[in-house]
Amino acid sequence: MCWQKEDPGDHIIVRRDWLHFGPTHGKVMGFKVCSTLCRICDTASTPGKEPNPHDCPHSYTQESLHKHLLENDYIAHNAINDVLSLESIKKQVGSGATLICKYSFTTQSFIKQSNFSLETKKKITTFDNLKNGKFASSGIIHRMAESGLQFSHLMFAYERNRSEGVKSLLLEKRLDEKPRVTKNKSVIDKLLKYFTT
Repeated sequence: MCWQKEDPGDHIIVRRDWLHFGPTHGKVMGFKVCSTLCRICDTASTPGKEPNPHDCPHSYTQESLHKHLLENDYIAHNAINDVLSLESIKKQVGSGATLICKYSFTTQSFIKQSNFSLETKKKITTFDNLKNGKFASSGIIHRMAESGLQFSHLMFAYERNRSEGVKSLLLEKRLDEKPRVTKNKSVIDKLLKYFTT
């Protein structure tokens, strides 16, 4: 759960679509996936196993958390009640601003990451021939696009220096000394078959 303070007061806003804003205006907390299972109960659902003794709310929905932590019910799916419930849960759990800030990032970095994702998706579409012909997996295509490559770059490298040009492009070292895309010989050979057939 994450919160956004609109002002220095005690008003807290929590967005139900799980795009969260941090404790100061302009901080995006990121996307969350809420589990609705208790891992201990789920493991114990195997035939012949009994769950270890534990304090289980049986579900991590807002309604279950409210009932479990605050020991009372509330009317769900009413905006005012939802916000008041979340505020009560936050106070009960006691997560501080330091913890929230630790996992937050600026709006600008969120916008930058969103733009990067959009550009990557555009670049992925340039590799449709490789994907449709099964010359490269979706994962390798995604890695190539994330590294800034488009299919035209591979074509240019092949035209300049044949197979060695494409290999050097894929094996080019990043700042962390890892290859730009892959060093797996079978993956590279499979990709090169597109150009040599």
